[in-house]
Amino acid sequence: MIMDVIFVFGLSAIICFSVVAAASFFGLAGGSEQFVAVQSSHTRPTPRLGGIAIFASLFAYSIFIVPEGESLSEGLVIACSSLFFVGLLEDRRYEISPVLRLSSVILASAVAIMIFDIWITRTDVPLLDEIVPYAVIGIPITLFAVTGLTHAFNLVDGVNGMAGIVALASISGLYSISQKADVLIVSHFCLILGSSILGFLIFNFPKSWLFLGDAGAYSIGFILSWMLIVTLTQSDDVSPWALLLIVFWPIADTLLAIWRRTTLEKSAMRPDRLHVHQLVMRSLEIFVLGRNRRELSNPLTTVILAPFIVLPVATGVLFWNKPLAALCSFLVLIVLFFTSYIAFMKLSRRFGRVSGIAKIERIPELNLDV
Repeated sequence: MIMDVIFVFGLSAIICFSVVAAASFFGLAGGSEQFVAVQSSHTRPTPRLGGIAIFASLFAYSIFIVPEGESLSEGLVIACSSLFFVGLLEDRRYEISPVLRLSSVILASAVAIMIFDIWITRTDVPLLDEIVPYAVIGIPITLFAVTGLTHAFNLVDGVNGMAGIVALASISGLYSISQKADVLIVSHFCLILGSSILGFLIFNFPKSWLFLGDAGAYSIGFILSWMLIVTLTQSDDVSPWALLLIVFWPIADTLLAIWRRTTLEKSAMRPDRLHVHQLVMRSLEIFVLGRNRRELSNPLTTVILAPFIVLPVATGVLFWNKPLAALCSFLVLIVLFFTSYIAFMKLSRRFGRVSGIAKIERIPELNLDV
């Protein structure tokens, strides 16, 4: 097993190095349009092709190394392939509509359902559990859940190392739960997926030579979603709420984005610069580090947020087979996440530079650029 991990890690790192080395020669780094994006958090052109290393290393593993009879990795790579290529087109600056992006996730999930013949059949919600095993109910719920989590991972890919740390924390938590639940096929692939991400992360943190990109974020979110579903269907002891705690940060950040944009009367699909990591980064520049310190504030943001990313994961592992405790923990953490964000926004409005305050219930539209 250790040799499998070393192979995937090494291949991922080699591909990342090759992309970085070739970026200046083949125009892979992109141009000034990167800095026009409202959610931009970097200061120099950087290739958004880290997903190639992750997907290619997983593909190579599934072709050359996967143990006989282990179909999880092969099935996930096959199902994810169309979604990966759609994300790759977007990373290469082709305009991909939100409808096409959503459709690609749904198509990939439909392929996964056909390959594995599973869907979400248990939610630990009374009454819903009576009907969700039926395909007509369970499959739409599965498509909705996978699509949501896949796009949620794309939202947290905002500052150096952020998406990688979130993914590794979730994978570590899932590894622990799958070991406790004796779902060894998932725990084995957790090590493989984690090693591929780690091979990318050394080029993304603390200094970012390479970004994950949409192809990478979509692939990680999609594959992790189906690993959660496989775990849930393979063990009756695992609580669905514990699994949600494992991926709490991308879920909470997405719910917050939807609520925030709805409150501001903007499209839920329209990007903004009011994510938690963006506010922390710009607040560091305004109140602590001073102007033109993006090279320090960017990775420092990930370091500051890391404990808050890990806490829900640890809680999910602790209550992996205790549905009520996991549910209560999830709800408490959601409330804390939202109230902390609102409190932060109020403090920023009071002490920071504010412009264009929207007349909404309680959330100001801040201008925290330095």
